[in-house]
Amino acid sequence: MTAPDNSDDFLVAEYNRLSAEIAELNKESSNCITFTLSASVGLWTWLLSSETTAYTSLIIALPAMATVMWFVRWLMLAQSMGEIGFYLAKTELLYFENRHGWENYIRLGGKRTGMKGVGKWKLAYFVLILGLNLVMACKVYHSSLVAQSEEQKHRQELKVVVEKLADLLTKGIKAENQSR
Repeated sequence: MTAPDNSDDFLVAEYNRLSAEIAELNKESSNCITFTLSASVGLWTWLLSSETTAYTSLIIALPAMATVMWFVRWLMLAQSMGEIGFYLAKTELLYFENRHGWENYIRLGGKRTGMKGVGKWKLAYFVLILGLNLVMACKVYHSSLVAQSEEQKHRQELKVVVEKLADLLTKGIKAENQSR
């Protein structure tokens, strides 16, 4: 890449580069939701297809933790886009005294056609996915506790049956010995 001849060329080149960077950051922020959904579905599929019913709270919290991780990444990307947009708005002011330019238009209350509230919707998706992961984790953990409780109850019933059988055998042996 060659250096621009003057400051105007530099600012235009920088403006174009930063605009492209915002586009890339926007794609990556959209991918965060896709990755969150994929991670949640993949982890739940793996967890629920395993043979065990004894889940620890750490293992069943993995999908929620993955959601939080991708949410934090999304917030960082949104912050970066906002900072670059702020800088681009200042650059636009150098060329357009009447506050023309896309970033200034948005900062002055202009609407992004078809994009109104996209950040709010992405936030809603993350909250929804996190909520579903937490509900699922509670359900699985509760089911695990019920299964363990039923298994313990079954063991106790089996123990009682074995004790009764042992008692009957002992009485039978004593009766057999006394009859001799």
